[in-house]
Amino acid sequence: MLYHLTYGRNTPTGYVEDIDWEMFCREGLDVYFDGYTVYDAMGTWKSQPEDTKVVLIDTDNTKAINDVATLYKDMFNQDAVGHFTTPSMEFI
Repeated sequence: MLYHLTYGRNTPTGYVEDIDWEMFCREGLDVYFDGYTVYDAMGTWKSQPEDTKVVLIDTDNTKAINDVATLYKDMFNQDAVGHFTTPSMEFI
């Protein structure tokens, strides 16, 4: 499955800065996955717009997906990490 994970950058006490995002990538995404794609987006949570990171990961490892979502929530005191799935990507 191709997972589309959305990570909001607003926190109850501030903002997930670029250096903090890079730390999360090193300690979470890089540990669990050989590759992933990240892009910036604008999201909304509870009627508040916020900068968002969208991460695409092609994997069958649901536990790893849940682990990195939980890590982000714990590191940055987030309520949730959004995600949806689509069929796996194909390489041509």
